This record gives sequence, structure tokens and C-alpha cells, in this order.
Amino acid sequence: MNQDCQLRARFTFWLSVSKDQNVDNFSDQLKQIATFGTAREFWSIYSYMVKPEKLPLGAQFFLFQEQIQPVWEDPQNMNGGRLILRVKRGFENRVWEELILHYLSDENPHLQGVCGIIAHSKKNFILISIWIKDQNKYPKLLEELTKWIINCLGLQNKKEFEYIAHPHQQQQGETQ
Repeated sequence: MNQDCQLRARFTFWLSVSKDQNVDNFSDQLKQIATFGTAREFWSIYSYMVKPEKLPLGAQFFLFQEQIQPVWEDPQNMNGGRLILRVKRGFENRVWEELILHYLSDENPHLQGVCGIIAHSKKNFILISIWIKDQNKYPKLLEELTKWIINCLGLQNKKEFEYIAHPHQQQQGETQ
């Protein structure tokens, strides 16, 4: 990534170190780390950040577009969901870095439908979640993002992924 290069948008790193994922106070647990818009700014922040392998159990790193908060209630997230990949311990740093570098710099038009990427520390693995916007506005988004991730990471197939709609979308589906 060219050091002075403008990224395709501005992005914000967030952190939550609480094991308590209580919906009522989750946004209070979020800490905004930094916002950046160039490769130089990214590297000046990222090079000092703890990597996913060192995250305390239950902690989460978030990389989201600047105007989107990493909560389900954000209007950009409400009708979306998340594409989840479980990453075995020992591979989490490479997978996280590969995905975020591609996310920041790739010109793939389907990335406009991505709100952000999360690394969530679990006991024996890291959950990497790609949060997506309203699927109705981006009809082929899941299929194209799955291909994009497989290509970025050199994976063999899409069986490793799981899609979960955000709770707001699940409730709407139940009432319609």
C-alpha cells in the first residue's frame, strides 16, 4: 500500500474489551481509537495496535467506515447482517491483516456494501465478521463478498462462512 495514498474512504478503528456483550450498554463499552483516510495515517496507527492474537478473551477490534458505528442500531447496519469466518489460533493476525488491507485499498464495487470488519477474541479461535448493509439494496452482495474473501485469503471453498442477519432484520422478517 503506497504510504501517501488516499484510501477509498475514511475509516475508524474501535475497541471493546468487555466480556459483557449486554445489548443495553454495548455502545458505552466501545472506545473509538482513531480515524484515518490515507495509507500513511493507517500505518501510523496500525503499527502500534495490539494484534488479534493478543486481544484479551472477549475483546473486539472494529474497523468501520467513518460515519458508521459498530452497533446494530446504526442506520447503516440495521437491515444488514454479518458474514462470519472462524479463524484458528495461529492464523488470526494474517487473516485480519489481509482482510483489512484489501478492504481499505480494494476498488471492488461490492465493498460499498460493507460497513466494517470485526475481530472478536474467543477461547480457541477468533471470529472475523464482515458487517454488510441492507441486502435488498445490494442483491448479490453475499455471493460477491464470499468470492472476494476466498480470493483475498486463498481459501478453498465457501463452506467456512456463516451469514447471520442482525437482530433488527430478524425481527422484521418475523413480522412480515
